[in-house]
Amino acid sequence: MAAGDYAAACPKLAESQSLEPAADTALDLGICYQNASQAAFKLAHELAHSTEDGAAIAPPPVAMQEMATPATGQTQRTVGLVIGGVGVVGVVVGAIAGFVAKSKFDDLPCNGNVCPPSAVAELESAQSLARAATVSVVAGAAALGGGAIVFFTAPRPKTSPAPTLGLGPAVQGAGLAVAGQF
Repeated sequence: MAAGDYAAACPKLAESQSLEPAADTALDLGICYQNASQAAFKLAHELAHSTEDGAAIAPPPVAMQEMATPATGQTQRTVGLVIGGVGVVGVVVGAIAGFVAKSKFDDLPCNGNVCPPSAVAELESAQSLARAATVSVVAGAAALGGGAIVFFTAPRPKTSPAPTLGLGPAVQGAGLAVAGQF
């Protein structure tokens, strides 16, 4: 912040405040956001007036734009749900294919491990369907796990701090203060 790099300083101060709230960090964070807003306003003013003298001014840095809209992780959670949904479909399709393959095996005119030559094509079809069912269930389970990882590792929006209660000196004795967002 002392170097004027508010795009880098403000998120670090915000993280520090969320990890261990302190009055001086909150004050520094407010000053940082104020200075970042002033810097953004100055840049916008310069951009607006750059056409008068023909000088081109570089657009604001990406970090400054990202600071205005904090990540909520909504997109990542949506992607996680989609991947998990694909996993559910894979498991369901695999289970259905497995039941159909089992039904085909049960309908074969085989006696133990011995099948007549006329049933070989049906046996191979049932085995292929069983392999496809296994692959589908395994891939679906992997997608379910991957979707869960993507969903649960998404950043969460910052929640408001819990209300705090304070007691301190006042002009006419002592005072009681309640702070927080309700």
